[in-house]
Amino acid sequence: MGSETLYHGAEASKMLYNIGNGTLTADSQGRIFFDGGNWQDCLVHGTDSATKEAYVGKWQVEIPDGARLERVATQGNRAARILRVPPGTQVRATIVEMYVRSGRVGEFTISNVSGAAVEGHLRSAISRATPSGGGGGGGGLGKIRPSGPGDGTTIAQAEALTIVGIVAVGAILNWASDIITEERIKKDVEEWEQYLRSAQQRDPHVGILVVITLRQVIPHPDSAYTPAPSYIGLTTFYAETKGGAMAQHIRTSGALQQKNEYYIYRLAWIEPLYPRPPKAEFVPTEGWEKRLVLVRHAMSPPDPDPQEAFSILNGSWMVDILLVLERMRINDELSSLESKLPNSASYARLRAAFSAVRVRADAVSDWDYYLAWHASDFRSLPPDQQKEIENFFQTGQGTSKKLLKGKWKVQVASWTWIYEFDGKDWVRWTDPANGMTGQGSWYWTNEGISVSWAPASKTTELWNVPLSTTAQSGNYKSKDLTTQLRAVKIG
Repeated sequence: MGSETLYHGAEASKMLYNIGNGTLTADSQGRIFFDGGNWQDCLVHGTDSATKEAYVGKWQVEIPDGARLERVATQGNRAARILRVPPGTQVRATIVEMYVRSGRVGEFTISNVSGAAVEGHLRSAISRATPSGGGGGGGGLGKIRPSGPGDGTTIAQAEALTIVGIVAVGAILNWASDIITEERIKKDVEEWEQYLRSAQQRDPHVGILVVITLRQVIPHPDSAYTPAPSYIGLTTFYAETKGGAMAQHIRTSGALQQKNEYYIYRLAWIEPLYPRPPKAEFVPTEGWEKRLVLVRHAMSPPDPDPQEAFSILNGSWMVDILLVLERMRINDELSSLESKLPNSASYARLRAAFSAVRVRADAVSDWDYYLAWHASDFRSLPPDQQKEIENFFQTGQGTSKKLLKGKWKVQVASWTWIYEFDGKDWVRWTDPANGMTGQGSWYWTNEGISVSWAPASKTTELWNVPLSTTAQSGNYKSKDLTTQLRAVKIG
């Protein structure tokens, strides 16, 4: 039937999902609500309670053959247009621009965001609303309550409802019926229910953990009124096992509530329709090495599963992700996984990590280069994860070479020498006491800067990274002596 330019509003996380997926999903009654001429009328869905902004997208919608685009008066919008398609249908749509309303009644401000900048705006808004944790959204398990006036939180365990087989119509809605206090929660649940059924059919080996998050404000002790919980959003995590999905949920938890509130989480685990038979048994080690073994296991033949590998990585701390990917780079395993990495907003965290590993190992690139070429994905991360990537770069090849180039005063036992590194792969030593000199070579490794004085000498050195211009340390090993070295940069 061609395409139409229509307006459609949603909360930030849902808008971001629609953009990344390139579709809009019909509810359980086969409806997608639009406005054809006035974007303000789409604001009836209200403000996103997490970001404190309201969003309306201007979409170019491809109308499927056989679909009906009707003009119907609804509560709050007498000129609404409803696209009627089979329930759960995903209709292709591309966002052209987005309108953002912020502020409070009587003091609203409106801003326009171009299509190319929409994802960045939404990611930043969501990051501000949930300032810590990794990709995928979500939070902890059960209730997170303040353990004192501003002195941290404790996390209580909560059992998840288990659903076996195809998600029945109304199953998710009934499960959440006691916490549905707003029409928009019901609308979210209905639309996600349709999507979950289609997701089960697309990949029957994957289960889905559904998390509904509410915010409960703690009233003043003298108040006789307790406010109802407010809805934050619905999040899903995908894995072949419940434990894998729970691990993602726990890893990406940590939204920082205020001391006068706590979060309530409702969990449902939807079992895979056809659980995949386990591959050959393996015994993973501890720490990031365990994540590496799990990723390798997911990518092992005869049925490599990149999505499972991405789920494992996305459910890990950023430091662990970087270490896993760096080891895969060293062993020439990274490209096969990197080539499957989607370009949607929901994978920005992993793209930031993959590009960090690649740029860090490059001989001529450094931190400034990474920021210049990968700013969008990097800026979408919470501050703590940005810092972890920055720290990771301090031991990188390009950064180390840039800092190493120049003159250093080196102390080994009672000897003092002047080293001059050329910034490529050569180094010259000079004894200031007698003017004697010689030449060696150096190269970068993950363990440090390796220096060799061959063929004139069998002496080797390993300078620790990250390099320090004022208190550099390392190991010195000659035929007769093994000891520590100290160095400061002098030029």
